[in-house]
Amino acid sequence: MKLVNFFGLVFLLYGCISLEYPSDEIIKEREYLKENRSYILDEWAPAINDYDKYYKSFLNGVENGEYYPIWFNSLGIKNHGVIYLPEKKLHGTVLMVHGYAGNSLGFRYIASKLLQEGYSIATLSLPGHEISDGERGDIEDFREYGELVNDYIKFLRVKGFNVEYAIGHSTGCSSLIIYNELYGWNFKKVVFIAPLIQSVYWLPSKVVRFLSKPFINYYNTKWRDTMALYIFPIHWFDELIEWNDDLRFYKKQDEKILLFQGEQDDVVNWKYNIPKIRSIYPDLEVVKYKEGNHTMFISDVGIGSEIINKIVNYFL
Repeated sequence: MKLVNFFGLVFLLYGCISLEYPSDEIIKEREYLKENRSYILDEWAPAINDYDKYYKSFLNGVENGEYYPIWFNSLGIKNHGVIYLPEKKLHGTVLMVHGYAGNSLGFRYIASKLLQEGYSIATLSLPGHEISDGERGDIEDFREYGELVNDYIKFLRVKGFNVEYAIGHSTGCSSLIIYNELYGWNFKKVVFIAPLIQSVYWLPSKVVRFLSKPFINYYNTKWRDTMALYIFPIHWFDELIEWNDDLRFYKKQDEKILLFQGEQDDVVNWKYNIPKIRSIYPDLEVVKYKEGNHTMFISDVGIGSEIINKIVNYFL
């Protein structure tokens, strides 16, 4: 999903802001889905049918696959994830972390193929996304993303899941980078898709944010569904800036990463981000697509199909 174009804030400085909040029906739907809580350390209850329209598409083409929406405690709130199990488990578990303002549904094509190959899948919702608790779309400190990943993996291990692989998109990549810096990861293979370090128009965005800070703290997004982020809390961008300052002190890591990046990506500043990631992960393999955008992986044809096949071959 695209981040907010901060140039739009220039116009908002001179006009009134009319924030569009989700309807009562949307809020009720989220709360209804939250009621089906199956805590990760408990015996898991099968998902109610109402989950199917959001999560069952992961099992397309997966014979006798199962899925369980689960909850776990981290950051002082209740966080959401979904576990997908193939009929025959031939490999370890793949952790999938979605991007900001997005949701785990974007991984459905990659996940269904991996499930067909015998991998288990564990998706993770960022705080304030999908039906996780927390202030909608915000974070107090980017380091909390790393803490969240660590807590989820610890809970999964208690349940016997060997989390050997990880795939992140955009802020999901940031979360994995922070997790590795704070705790150290033990994945066999890691995939980044359009990773976020700096967003597009980075310097102008910072200037606009500085000028607008006394007046504007929220901004409408264009996404409108049950899982969507209706309003962007600009404090999140402040924390992104802070994290970029922290990155100066990150230590080099030996792990190898496969990174996919579209050259038509108008969400992240990829020409800066890739060298920055390589400064931390020297053993970085980059695959670029001239026609690829920020969500080029959300497909099972064209570029999406190529990415799926490369990930499957990379994990083997």
